[in-house]
Amino acid sequence: MPKLYVLRHAKSDWSDPDLIDFQRPLNSRGRKDTFLIVHALQSMDIPLKQVISSPALRALTTAQSIVEGLKPKPPILQADERLYHADPTTLNTVLVEHGTTESVLVVGHNPGLEEWIEWLCGAIIKLPPAGLAALDLGINKWSKLDNRKGELQWFINPKLLKKMTR
Repeated sequence: MPKLYVLRHAKSDWSDPDLIDFQRPLNSRGRKDTFLIVHALQSMDIPLKQVISSPALRALTTAQSIVEGLKPKPPILQADERLYHADPTTLNTVLVEHGTTESVLVVGHNPGLEEWIEWLCGAIIKLPPAGLAALDLGINKWSKLDNRKGELQWFINPKLLKKMTR
């Protein structure tokens, strides 16, 4: 049964006002927070098989850090330009087109990710930078995505992870 993991890109760097939004990198907190998410995924033994990311620098760097940090590495990392500030309909389309494995992580941006989670399972959550949600969609293939049929299984974020490790 397919499992969907939804990750908002980690905290980005706003220090250079001349950079266009698409080219903003992660800041130091974002890089550290990505490491926390990798560690959480490893400790929960999440078998990610595929990562689909927005190509915006902050999202793609987040996705690449996840892929590089996981053991074993997910064999598939794809960037799709449609995920840059995508709405729920576009997120669905990209997942149905590219989802080829039973365990997919989608890395993107708000507000689309929060709206998508609500559309998929009815859960209203605030997805901060590097916030990660796991959804059980109750389907046997990605083409069967349907609104409000899924279930939010869990949600973590770096702030919570930091409090748990004190």
